[in-house]
Amino acid sequence: MSKEEAHREKYENFKKDAMNEDLFIPSRIELYFDSAFHLIDMVCARSRLHIDMHKNVRRMISSHREVFKDDTETICTNFEELEKMIRPGQVYGSPINGKSLEKTKGIFETLEKICRGIIS
Repeated sequence: MSKEEAHREKYENFKKDAMNEDLFIPSRIELYFDSAFHLIDMVCARSRLHIDMHKNVRRMISSHREVFKDDTETICTNFEELEKMIRPGQVYGSPINGKSLEKTKGIFETLEKICRGIIS
């Protein structure tokens, strides 16, 4: 299985699980985050790049702007909001509610639209 295929499988399965409304909201947010990471890494794999860890997303795609072109900053900003604001807030302190989940879904849909446009 190629790196791209491995990332595709994880993206699709994490997304499927994230959409399961029976799961705990913070768990769903984590799953959307994981799905987004593997989707971004799947796009990068097409250019023979590998992000390796979620904390490397900005550094890697900013130094290889040819992958996401004009959408590079949108990818970075949205992914970082999930990574550094929404996820930690839901795990460590913010009230658990649907607002964070809806924000996460919106960010995920933005990232997915850009990535799917590249790999389609």
